[in-house]
Amino acid sequence: MKRWKQINAYNIDWKREILTYRNVGKDFNQPKKKGKIKKYIPLDTYSDWKAHILDILPKNKKDRDNICHFLHAWQSESENIKELIGLILVPVYMGLFTVYWTLLSKKLSLFYLLPASFILLFIITYTVTKAYKEAIQERNFYKELIGIIDEIKEEGL
Repeated sequence: MKRWKQINAYNIDWKREILTYRNVGKDFNQPKKKGKIKKYIPLDTYSDWKAHILDILPKNKKDRDNICHFLHAWQSESENIKELIGLILVPVYMGLFTVYWTLLSKKLSLFYLLPASFILLFIITYTVTKAYKEAIQERNFYKELIGIIDEIKEEGL
């Protein structure tokens, strides 16, 4: 998701907020290390995260509606990225693996080819899984934020 890097709407660091969302509870009951600056805000629980979000969201209804509009667009984009990973990236990687296997199977014995193939398959699986997980987490982040804004709307704040 590159768009949020360009739009710093309402002085909210969206990249940091996504990292904070991904790491909620990660540092639970861990001693604070002095001098170590994290790229996210260490929060222990979902309630802490929600309170943090309520603090940083604008109090103006119009501004919250505008943020909600951006969030819907970004959520849709992250869902599209998730689908593209499954529809494009996996077949491309498998095609490359097939070409690799075909070309090298004629030149190398199975003794060398199998370990190299397992390593390549591991790298492919890791990168696809990581990209897919990040897309899902971003989508869930936007979904949660939209839900919080909707709660504020229902309360009439």
